[in-house]
Amino acid sequence: MAVCVLLFLFLPFAPEQALSEQAAHGLAWNRSGLPAVFPLQVKTREGQDFFLTLEEADTGTPVMGAHIEGGRFFKLLVPPGTYHLRFDPAEKGASLLQGLRLPEPLIFQTRGSGKKAGHIVDISELTSDRPDGAKIRPQSICQVLEQDIVSRFPGREFDASGKPLPYRPRDWSDYPSVNIRAYYCD
Repeated sequence: MAVCVLLFLFLPFAPEQALSEQAAHGLAWNRSGLPAVFPLQVKTREGQDFFLTLEEADTGTPVMGAHIEGGRFFKLLVPPGTYHLRFDPAEKGASLLQGLRLPEPLIFQTRGSGKKAGHIVDISELTSDRPDGAKIRPQSICQVLEQDIVSRFPGREFDASGKPLPYRPRDWSDYPSVNIRAYYCD
C-alpha cells in the first residue's frame, strides 16, 4: 500500500515525454490553451512508430504531443498557429530518422469566413538515406450555414371563415432552422 502511495506522489514528476511515448495511439498532451479545430493528418508505414511534437515556430515551445503507431490512420485536430513538426522514434534506440523535424513550419489558420486550413503530411517514404522526402499537401474543413425554408411562418391562425382561432401552444418543429454543416474541402 505504501508503495502505491509513493508511486502516485512521484508520478507527476516523471518526464512528460517519457510518459507520453508509452501512451496509446493519439493525443498525449495539449498545452496550448486554445481550441484544437484545424486538421492534421499524418501517413506512416507499418512499423514506423513516432512521437509527434508540435513546436511553436517562433519560440520552439512544445505545444502538443501525440503518439503515432506506424501504418494506422492518424488524424489530430490542432490549435491555430504556426508550428514545426518534430517526429521522434517512439522506441528507444531506434536508428531510423533520429529526431526528424520538418524544415518549414506549417500554418493552421482560418481562411475566409468558414474554412479551417490544415495539412496532410506523408512520411511513409522517409528512410535514413532519404530523410527529406516528406510530402505535404493542404487539407481543409469547410463550414457553411444551411437554412431549412418552410412556406409557413408563425402567426395567428384562422378557421375557414376567417375567424381567429383561440391561442394554443404551437409546434415549432416545422418552422425554419439554421444548421452548420462541416465537410472536408480544398
